[in-house]
Amino acid sequence: MSVNSQSSIADLPCLPESVITRDGIIFDPRDICWATTSVGRRSTLCNFSIIKSMGPRFTMIIKFVLIDVLEKQSHGHFCNLWKSFLRFYRTSLYNDCKFDFISLAQILNFRMTLNPATDWKLGLVRVLILRANSLGYAMVTPDALDYLNDAVIPGNPKGKMFVCKTNVGERSRILNSTVLMPR
Repeated sequence: MSVNSQSSIADLPCLPESVITRDGIIFDPRDICWATTSVGRRSTLCNFSIIKSMGPRFTMIIKFVLIDVLEKQSHGHFCNLWKSFLRFYRTSLYNDCKFDFISLAQILNFRMTLNPATDWKLGLVRVLILRANSLGYAMVTPDALDYLNDAVIPGNPKGKMFVCKTNVGERSRILNSTVLMPR
């Protein structure tokens, strides 16, 4: 799919009525909030209203990519991609007006907030963006795509959990972020 300023939500297929994750969990991807569970003991709440300033087309693309991840890969990988995208959104995209494509400037602004120990976080955002591109959904401008294809970005540290724990005092946060909770 090429970058086209005339792209709209009408250019995208409809979301399916239900999705079955690799773990066998069924949910409705058309909902504004997804409550997904892994075979293990973790549940994740994805509240897509958080990214509403990106517009409906962009939200649909994120959903299509995350559906593909949930159908083919682990729940943990899905959680890492969603959390990383939210961090990118809150750092680099939140104050922008609605836009059709992520720009190179937005990616570089995010990278500037990272340090050598956290640079891998851009790698997870790259995984999501490149997956969207491979599925035929353009999320970034051509120069941003070239940068992500060519950039050397370290992988995430192995053997470390990338989770967000909650307690009773943080329940209000549940509707505004991804939360991993014991079942």
